[in-house]
Amino acid sequence: MKELARKCRELGRVWFEGEVTVTKVNLWLALTTCLLAGIVYGLRKASCTPRVMVGCNNNSFGCDHGKAKTSTDSDQSK
Repeated sequence: MKELARKCRELGRVWFEGEVTVTKVNLWLALTTCLLAGIVYGLRKASCTPRVMVGCNNNSFGCDHGKAKTSTDSDQSK
């Protein structure tokens, strides 16, 4: 186990040694790619959510949006 930890420390030291520079073009390209990937991911996940019905739900103005009319509802309204 100590050997694995020593190898990981050595590998980390080699990988992150020195400075990394990124040009503005590469930075903007990476940011744009992340933005577009996030938009695509969000749109794909939105189709997986359950159906949501939007209505007033206060029943003060006879707002029956999103409610299915049944035969008993139409009989009671007469």
